Amino acid sequence: MTYIINLPLYALTRITPRRTNLWVFGSWLGRSYSDNARYYFEYVCANHPEVEAVWLTNSPAVLAEVRSSGRKCEMSGSLRGYWVSARAAIAIVTTGRRDVNRYVVPPRVVNLWHGIPLKKIEHDSSRVSERLVRQNRVARFFPFHTDAAYQLIASSSAWEASRLASAFRVASSAVRVTGAPRNDALLEELALPRNPGRCRVLYAPTFRDHDVEGPVRILRENLDMIERMLGELDMELHVRLHPNAPDPGMSSRPRLRFDSLLCTGSDLPKLMADVDLLVTDYSSLYLDFLLTDRPIMFLAYDLLDYLSNERELYFEYGDPLVTPGPICRTWEDVVENISSIRLGADSFAADRAFSRSFFHRYSDAGNCLRVFEAMTSGGSVDCEGQ
Repeated sequence: MTYIINLPLYALTRITPRRTNLWVFGSWLGRSYSDNARYYFEYVCANHPEVEAVWLTNSPAVLAEVRSSGRKCEMSGSLRGYWVSARAAIAIVTTGRRDVNRYVVPPRVVNLWHGIPLKKIEHDSSRVSERLVRQNRVARFFPFHTDAAYQLIASSSAWEASRLASAFRVASSAVRVTGAPRNDALLEELALPRNPGRCRVLYAPTFRDHDVEGPVRILRENLDMIERMLGELDMELHVRLHPNAPDPGMSSRPRLRFDSLLCTGSDLPKLMADVDLLVTDYSSLYLDFLLTDRPIMFLAYDLLDYLSNERELYFEYGDPLVTPGPICRTWEDVVENISSIRLGADSFAADRAFSRSFFHRYSDAGNCLRVFEAMTSGGSVDCEGQ
């Protein structure tokens, strides 16, 4: 029914005059104020008054947060949100058009994406590609059901650019190597003095479509041992779940204890800058963490099952280029390797440096500027005039 109601609005906004200097931004289906779109939005607001930048969201909490900072924000499903979307010339998104208002998408869409892909994405993934084909069938009748072609996609390296062009089925010229806007914030945080205190270990697993609670379950089963051994090393554990991961279900007492470990804020760059060591699995978050030059280790307790039932990878897992750190099968292995690193035995520094140079062309906190230049040069995007 929603599709039918919005179809006339979609058709009407296709002929609505657009304001070339009005840009709308959004992230993670409109649920959060985060990721690359957030940091680029803040950059545009601070440095380009000629652009009217408006954040779109489905969350009242995000609406209040953005407006309290003095920046413009609208609920994407409100009358004002529809009007702003109908008049905007450009949408800047993190995952896709549903980050803003999928029914009233500006004619030009810039996708900043949400991380260098380790897992195969979009049309490169056989599982995801099947879903996209089904969406395209529905899109014959409801054009807003599928993602529009992107006029610009941001990437961090030549390798990533080629993968994104393939995954999104766009011309290679549409993908520019600019660096990720959120990494500007990470590099700026790294330049600040560190907060004193215990060494921090961050566990950041990716999501699973099948064994959705696997990472939390394995962690909970080993939590007593982990906290005891990390405590002996004067270290503490923090946990960040993937934005797509479900709420961890557990009884009240373990839940209260687990919640005390969770990092729920949206400021991922600040979190990574405050972390001394990262533990992950198949999450591409570690590829950004390479910019810190701090140790990384990989907990691949379900590697074969993940490759068979979840996602294919672009690389062979275990290649030093892709896993510049110890690969562990259990939390006992993880803690043992953490202990070795704490004692000064970091044997993966050279591997991290090689991976960093491969996956990141830039490490100068100029990514937002390069995105803006890519958008406004060569007639790609015009931000002048009304």
